[in-house]
Amino acid sequence: MPLKATVYAGIAARYTASPDLGAAEYNVPKDDDTVFEAGVGDFQSDALWTDTRTLATNTTEDIDLRGALADIFGVGAVFVEVTALLIKSAAANTTNLTIGNGTNPAQLFFGATTHSIILQPGGTMLLTAPKTGWAITAGTADILKVANAAGASATYNIKIMGRLS
Repeated sequence: MPLKATVYAGIAARYTASPDLGAAEYNVPKDDDTVFEAGVGDFQSDALWTDTRTLATNTTEDIDLRGALADIFGVGAVFVEVTALLIKSAAANTTNLTIGNGTNPAQLFFGATTHSIILQPGGTMLLTAPKTGWAITAGTADILKVANAAGASATYNIKIMGRLS
């Protein structure tokens, strides 16, 4: 089951103004996509895990990146490297999600194991590491913690792409 994926992110915009004489316009083009081919080298990945998850108010969950995750075909997604991570908080949420700072955390893009990022309702976090990926170490650096603030349940979509070897 070869994997081919395109990661796209950026801001494309048309920005206009009405000065005293004439008109002004600035067009910001879409950024280039990052294409991943099947495999385990630079700009390659061989596993993808996606899910829609809901956390009750004031609860956390630990996603074990070297544990019991299975892709849509039932194949174990036991990552040794993560090459892309997307987390999208539902627009209807009313609480923030905190990503990171767990026990045995996968360091991923964080500068330290105690770091985290706050994702507001409707917010999106997308990060890629298309060359070396972020190393995942079983038992010591393999947990992605997601915490929901108090006040209401929160739903989010998550997509993790990486390498199994």
